[in-house]
Amino acid sequence: MEWRLTKIWEETFRLRPIGVTDSFFDLGGHSLLAVQLFDRIAQATGKELPVSVLYQAQTIQSLAELLRRQDWTPPWDSLVPLRPLGNRPPLFLAPPGSTTVLRFNPLVRQLDADWPVYGLAYRGLDGQAEAHDRMEEMAAYHLAEIRKLQPRGPYFLAGICFVVG
Repeated sequence: MEWRLTKIWEETFRLRPIGVTDSFFDLGGHSLLAVQLFDRIAQATGKELPVSVLYQAQTIQSLAELLRRQDWTPPWDSLVPLRPLGNRPPLFLAPPGSTTVLRFNPLVRQLDADWPVYGLAYRGLDGQAEAHDRMEEMAAYHLAEIRKLQPRGPYFLAGICFVVG
């Protein structure tokens, strides 16, 4: 599995050699590469994984471990730990429209290392969970998820919004 994944990573990044312990993000990985990578992995293995798995398994080695597990199914969780460790209250980031939280990786690298950061993933991007129909539903859902992690405020929220007109 590691050998197959290494070949896929090298083709996707157009970079050789890539080691099994090299991090996707340290190699310069971003959301477009992640989509290409996971499409190639699905074609090669028959297993479709959500892009958010990269925060759990950032290396070929850890991704191969997940793919070898027959019973593993990707969990749906709207809180994606971009950097879960730190002593400050967490920062919650919302991406625009139907994009993924991967776009925040450069920002997270610039923030104080003691600041935990979570992305708010939108339901339905994985093709499995049903998307919210209304903004109020989505906001209530995300608030409930945030409160599971941090029951009391203050809450630090940030996001990107754009209007196409």
